[in-house]
Amino acid sequence: MRLEALLDAVAANTPYRLQSSANPDIAGVSFDTRRLRPGELFVAVREANRDGHQFIGEAVARGAAAVVAEHEPDAPPAVPLVLVERSKRTLAYLADAFYGHPSRRLRLIGVTGTDGKTTTSELTAHLLRQGGIVAGFLTTVSFDLGRGAEENRTRQSTQESPDIQAALASMLAHGCAAAVLEATSHALALDRVTACAFDTAIVTNVTHEHLDFHGTWENYLAAKAHLLELVQESAAQKPGRKTAILNRDDRSYDHLHGRVLIPEISYGMGPADVAATDVRESPSGTQFRLQTPWGALAVRTRLVGQFNVYNCLAAAAAALVEGVALEAVAAGLATARP
Repeated sequence: MRLEALLDAVAANTPYRLQSSANPDIAGVSFDTRRLRPGELFVAVREANRDGHQFIGEAVARGAAAVVAEHEPDAPPAVPLVLVERSKRTLAYLADAFYGHPSRRLRLIGVTGTDGKTTTSELTAHLLRQGGIVAGFLTTVSFDLGRGAEENRTRQSTQESPDIQAALASMLAHGCAAAVLEATSHALALDRVTACAFDTAIVTNVTHEHLDFHGTWENYLAAKAHLLELVQESAAQKPGRKTAILNRDDRSYDHLHGRVLIPEISYGMGPADVAATDVRESPSGTQFRLQTPWGALAVRTRLVGQFNVYNCLAAAAAALVEGVALEAVAAGLATARP
């Protein structure tokens, strides 16, 4: 992809100034000189513990075809320089454009919250498959790009934007019609999932964690709420139903309910759109009656603990929104592995 074509594809979201008449081919998008390959576009990103502008010279020496930065480096690079206001945000849009906007061609479900993100994400993908929808996922524990699950060895719950967009593109290439993405508050605040066209947002709960990064519970909640905003924004990019799935029993519900203009589905153990009643727990699993706008039936799962009932409800709501039959949802909950 030519540099100018790539920049034109993101200009509406991130204005730029190109300080060169050269228009090289771009073989990829990278912000890490350790992983940069010759011909790629290097994006100098400011982070808490390092400033990518310090590595522009190294990137050029390693074969970068062009550089994106927030300011001119001390030594002008011997390749085209692109100036932007927020390079981390620009990185997300560049990666999305380079890989052909893959999330616009998938039904994309984002899962955020303090607890239960990984279980809910993988369970949602399992229920979608039970209903005949080929789905991949990206979680703290593992990835499935349409070829089977593999361990997440990156040590990141939510990867950086170029890795996410590459993974979504791989899912498309392997026949996936849907994807489930675990989205941490850090990822939402640091533009890792910016440019992802989400269709559904699930919020599990919001407790008092990660305040070392966010400062206050309100800031933490706002980071989680950004996933809802991304769902609302995607309505202009792709057709289809947009939905927020919220935990009716969690403190965050009153703050998130009605926050954005997309349809909502609540879930919980009390009055909710998708509810669990007559819950019976045992060491070998859990039984409850699943009440939904699509009907009601008794379900059994090998997952144990009340927290897993909430995870089941959230995943069931997401699958039902995507058109999975209630009976298939019940069958999926029965076969889900702990």
